[in-house]
Amino acid sequence: MSAKALVVDDEPQILMIIKFALETAGITVETASDGAKAWEKFTTHYYDLVILDLMIPVISGISLAQRI
Repeated sequence: MSAKALVVDDEPQILMIIKFALETAGITVETASDGAKAWEKFTTHYYDLVILDLMIPVISGISLAQRI
């Protein structure tokens, strides 16, 4: 069973780069482009790793990190 990561960033290029790097390492990756979508995914799935941009829309990265 491979590790599962959630990557949160509002810049699509950064999401693609991080997703590619993690998948190359054998990690399953899900992405979210804002804090609300990330929180929804986090509360309904299990993740071994969360990579979080601090400045994202809807719910800030700092607020999301505190919730997690």
